Amino acid sequence: MTTMSSEILLFFTSTATSAVSATLGMAGGLILLSVLTMLVGTRDAIPLHGFAQFCSNGGRLFYLWRHIEWKIAARFSLLVIPGGFLGIKTANVLNVNGVQLIVAVVILWFIHGPRLKAVRTPKPNFFIWLGFISSFAGMIAGATGPMIIPFFMNLGLEKKKLIGTKAFCQSLIHFIKIPAFVFFGNFNFAANSRLLALFAVSSFLGAWIGTKIIDRMSVNLYEKIIKWTVTLMALRMVSQAGWALLHH
Repeated sequence: MTTMSSEILLFFTSTATSAVSATLGMAGGLILLSVLTMLVGTRDAIPLHGFAQFCSNGGRLFYLWRHIEWKIAARFSLLVIPGGFLGIKTANVLNVNGVQLIVAVVILWFIHGPRLKAVRTPKPNFFIWLGFISSFAGMIAGATGPMIIPFFMNLGLEKKKLIGTKAFCQSLIHFIKIPAFVFFGNFNFAANSRLLALFAVSSFLGAWIGTKIIDRMSVNLYEKIIKWTVTLMALRMVSQAGWALLHH
């Protein structure tokens, strides 16, 4: 059970992180997950984060619907459900910190390492498997935005198309978390109705703010900010997961 002060903190955090995600297409979710984990614990943080991110992505979809690249979005969605089902089933078997460490290393590799030609210029069918993997990882590690954004960046999409398309894809992952955690994770969303309402309002407010900021950024500045934001987030994941594994 959260206190009034923690709910106020979560409202402003959710608004700010939703604005960040609407501007960059990622980053906000991982920040919100960190705050949620401190306030409600890891077990409740993952499903609550899933709902909050569904609302955040929903806000971006509302404002950027006409910018979505449907050919990519449709392929991404094909294996999201089986990936999520497998992820929730194995969440209690796999080590969360181990999964986060692997995800972080993969992110750094694709941002700075010698990438395969197929990954540098991904074909549309590549996103079928990306949807499966990111849905699987999302059920275990929570935030997956930094993991998938390098592949969307490599498509050379205009800023709003990149954020709108990625928002649609991620909203699918976060949407299936809700029934998955109800039926397989025994999480009671109804008992957290105040937090859910808080996330719904703050996410749409943040998304509106973020979409206003996008137009003020040059493409070159935008790409540099994304690259180094993803890098810093991945390094943070490495340090946190590595520390947890060493002291487990």
